[in-house]
Amino acid sequence: MRTKEKWLYLFKDANFDLNTLEPKLPKQALEIANILKFKGALKRPELLGEMQARVKTKQKGGANRILAYYQGLLIRKNVVELRKRPE
Repeated sequence: MRTKEKWLYLFKDANFDLNTLEPKLPKQALEIANILKFKGALKRPELLGEMQARVKTKQKGGANRILAYYQGLLIRKNVVELRKRPE
């Protein structure tokens, strides 16, 4: 199993209202946050699978590229926590 496949994405606070963030999150980042809010925590492969069904993109690389692009923003805004070694 590759290292990134072990990464665990967690939604930090289940009571957090994503609509109160200023400035507002872009639609794709908001959709990633909503997936994690609903599921709580997902490993990277499961999150990418959910994203492929729900996040729209015209980019080559699809969900993987979108996640890479918005991952830092979601972490900086304290919406998502990334654990690279969840063991």
